Amino acid sequence: DRALPKNLELALEDKLEGAEWEKAWEDEVKRWGEFKTFGRMVTVAQAKAEGYQLLPTTEAFKRKTGLTSDGSLKVVGHRARLCAKEFQAMGAKAGKLVYAPVVRDESSRCNIAFCFQHGYTTLVIDFRSAFRQGRYPYRAVVQLPRRNRTYNDNGELLVPILEGNMEGTVTGASV
Repeated sequence: DRALPKNLELALEDKLEGAEWEKAWEDEVKRWGEFKTFGRMVTVAQAKAEGYQLLPTTEAFKRKTGLTSDGSLKVVGHRARLCAKEFQAMGAKAGKLVYAPVVRDESSRCNIAFCFQHGYTTLVIDFRSAFRQGRYPYRAVVQLPRRNRTYNDNGELLVPILEGNMEGTVTGASV
């Protein structure tokens, strides 16, 4: 029962699981391209001048578990995600609770019905790309982790325009 890493740098420095976290992060970065999460790169000054909001981010890590033949749980994979912190800020501004994105009820029901019809027992239902669909409705740029940052010839930080969707944005459920 090891603690999950708190950020990307700590994950990659992990002596036991660093290689797995590295592979999980590379998979996350690959998904940014597959789902067209980000658009063109601009400087922070350009973004502000063009009316974009700068979204801070955090990284989230998870060990995926599965059952062995004797019924015990074992780690079968690692997952890394870049998450926007906007849902916390927006909720506080609006005076309401805003949660991270959730899967639509219809998707959950279809998955459970499929499992029932085919005799599967569900322990965990995981929608691998559930939060990547659609477009983010606001003008925003994202601050990437140090490892993924790029700079222009003048040494200015470049930030990507958020075109798609990502975990932790206000397109999630709210109450």
